[in-house]
Amino acid sequence: ETPVATLAAVPRAVREIIEATPDTRFDRCHLLRCTERALQFETVYFVTRPDYRTYADAQQSINLRILEAFRAMEVSFIATAPTPIQLHPLTGPVADAGGQQRLL
Repeated sequence: ETPVATLAAVPRAVREIIEATPDTRFDRCHLLRCTERALQFETVYFVTRPDYRTYADAQQSINLRILEAFRAMEVSFIATAPTPIQLHPLTGPVADAGGQQRLL
């Protein structure tokens, strides 16, 4: 339910967040795919210092700031619950794809 104009502003907002994060270099952000459950953006940036802690700190900061920005922009999120699966034990012979009987 997020307005198209708001979605169009996402790449700019993400770019500003990444450019304000120390030791990062923004490359791109695009809306790549629209599915029935999600609008998927792809964002690429580089961490300019070659150590894991710098990467992890940057990633956390970026993610938190993106969440803050999306809430301020009123970007809608839909929480989905996992689909429950019920497993039932099979007893006795079962026919495989070739019609052969086998026990499970």
